[in-house]
Amino acid sequence: MAVLEITLAIILTLLGLAILALLLTRWTQLKQNEMDGSRYNSEQSASLLDYEDGRGLRHSYSTESAPSRASIALLKDL
Repeated sequence: MAVLEITLAIILTLLGLAILALLLTRWTQLKQNEMDGSRYNSEQSASLLDYEDGRGLRHSYSTESAPSRASIALLKDL
């Protein structure tokens, strides 16, 4: 009977440690995802502030309908 109790205690302890390891892994991943999201939001906010201050970059894939200075210069050369 004592051997059975010791075996059961060892099995339950190992099971508990395995569950604890899984929970710790998930918690660590969750915290890492929160940090990545926070950094992403911070970068987006900084980019928006730069754009509002006039320091933001205009990309060639802009949806604005007004022609750019470069395209106007090309049209004048024709």
